[in-house]
Amino acid sequence: MAVGLKRRRFLLFVLALITSLVVALSFILSGDRRQTRPADRTRPASSVFSQPASATPNTRVPGYAYLTYRNARYGIELQYRSDASITSPSTGGDSIIQIVYSIPNSSADFLAITAEANAKNSSATDFVSDYIKQCDASSPKEEGSVGCSARVRGREKIMIDGVPAEKVKWFQFDSEETDIYVPHGDQIFILSYASVIPEANGKDFQEVLFAIESTISTFHFLKD
Repeated sequence: MAVGLKRRRFLLFVLALITSLVVALSFILSGDRRQTRPADRTRPASSVFSQPASATPNTRVPGYAYLTYRNARYGIELQYRSDASITSPSTGGDSIIQIVYSIPNSSADFLAITAEANAKNSSATDFVSDYIKQCDASSPKEEGSVGCSARVRGREKIMIDGVPAEKVKWFQFDSEETDIYVPHGDQIFILSYASVIPEANGKDFQEVLFAIESTISTFHFLKD
């Protein structure tokens, strides 16, 4: 499991780098085509995660249309902003979807959803704890190497579609990655996105970050 998740993190980093280069090249070739933001399109003061799970709304940013993504194979559904692009990564059987938002005059951020085997039917908290232990045990012992436990910036218990989930913030190179672990039967779904990108424009990045969190708030499992 540790090897699979390490591979997933590396691939996500590579995909983010490629996406950033594509967005930057597109901006250079096409010029600044940014549209004026509608006056009512503002980011609320609090994150959708700051509210009790039972009261968390399917928050939408005014001024945008929303589309529905449904995957019958994995039994999941969510809503995303229409200005995002969707790709299905070819990085292995555990990768489901990547929802990419460009950040004007900067790079891009994306929400990646993967599924990992959860043979023990572990809770999200136990799954994350086991992963960190295995990762630390397999990390190089050379001086200066950093294990997974040292990269954890915070862990928080949240609810996703009525399911107890775990939100983990990781130090990732010079940025920060947030992973949300949502167990479902013998699988655990991992929703990943960059929560800190140093080179990103502050206001634009915060708007994209809120769009990603809003998408996560709509994530739910299809009923049998």
